[in-house]
Amino acid sequence: MAYSNLPPSHSLIKEYIQKNHGNTQINFGLRKFIYRYRLAKSFKEAKFEGFSAKVEKGYNCGLRMMLCYSAYDESMTIEKLIKKNNRHAIRVDNSYIELANEIRKNKQLKILLDKAENVSEKKLIKKIQNFYNTENEDVLCIAMGIRHTFAHGEFTAGGAGVDIVRHAKIINELSDIVLLKSDLLVRECISLGYRRR
Repeated sequence: MAYSNLPPSHSLIKEYIQKNHGNTQINFGLRKFIYRYRLAKSFKEAKFEGFSAKVEKGYNCGLRMMLCYSAYDESMTIEKLIKKNNRHAIRVDNSYIELANEIRKNKQLKILLDKAENVSEKKLIKKIQNFYNTENEDVLCIAMGIRHTFAHGEFTAGGAGVDIVRHAKIINELSDIVLLKSDLLVRECISLGYRRR
């Protein structure tokens, strides 16, 4: 049975791993990326007994973001290993103006991210503040904030405003972007890895 929901870069990753016998740390990271990407892409929904359909969709939205961000997080680890911390501007992306504007309409999410104890890194706090002050359209900082609040237990569907269907839909769109960005970053890193040989 063929595997489904693999990253678009899967064949490039396999080829790179086969030719990259020397660096097991990079190969391990690339394999972890495939597993994390596939899990996130395959996730449809979890069922929660005793929750309303709207609240259940909201929690699924947060869980999906956490899974997608896990793949993105692994792609950034791969980037550090291959680029040796020489980061490029792939994450500085202001091309999601409409999505950013829709995210800003969710006032509950802003309150959650402002008050969350686990959104405490100064650089992230500043990016989120700049996002809400419309100084940037960096939706990935919002994704990171949602991931932190979900993973560390501060996220609730109502507290994040994603018990409202239109807000949950927007965050699910953001999750799709996070997965896309993770794959693009891995592709960029593999290309650079080949050039450095």
